[in-house]
Amino acid sequence: MCLLPIVLFGFYLVYYYFSNQEVVPMTGRSQLVYKSREQEATLGLQTYLQVLSESNVLHSGEAIDLVREIGHRLTNVIKDDPGFDWEFTAIDSEQANAFALLGDKVAMYTAILPIVQNVNGLSAVMGHEIAHAIA
Repeated sequence: MCLLPIVLFGFYLVYYYFSNQEVVPMTGRSQLVYKSREQEATLGLQTYLQVLSESNVLHSGEAIDLVREIGHRLTNVIKDDPGFDWEFTAIDSEQANAFALLGDKVAMYTAILPIVQNVNGLSAVMGHEIAHAIA
C-alpha cells in the first residue's frame, strides 16, 4: 500500500518526460521542453534587460562593432533560423565570459577579448553561444 503513491508518481514522471519532448530541427536530437518559445523569449528578455541595467554596456567602439559584425555574419548562415531578432552586446567587465539567453540575446564581456586573441577565436566563442540559443 505504501508503494502505490511512489509507483504512480514514477508513471507520471515517465508520462511527463515523453509528452514534453521536442525535436531540434538543426540537430535532430530530442530535448525536454517545459516552456513555450514565447515564454522562453519573455524570460530571456527580462533577464537580459536586468543584466544590462547592472552592467557597463558599450554603445560604441571597436569591441561592440566587432561583436555585432561577427554576430550578424554567423547568424546570417544559420540554416534553420527560428526567426530570432538577434541582439549582440559587449559589456565592459573584468569577467572573461560570454552568454546567450533564452531566445536571441548574446553578450560578450570585454575581458574575454585578450583570451580569444583574434577574430577567429571570438567567432568560435560567439558561435558556441549562438548554438546554445538555437539548439
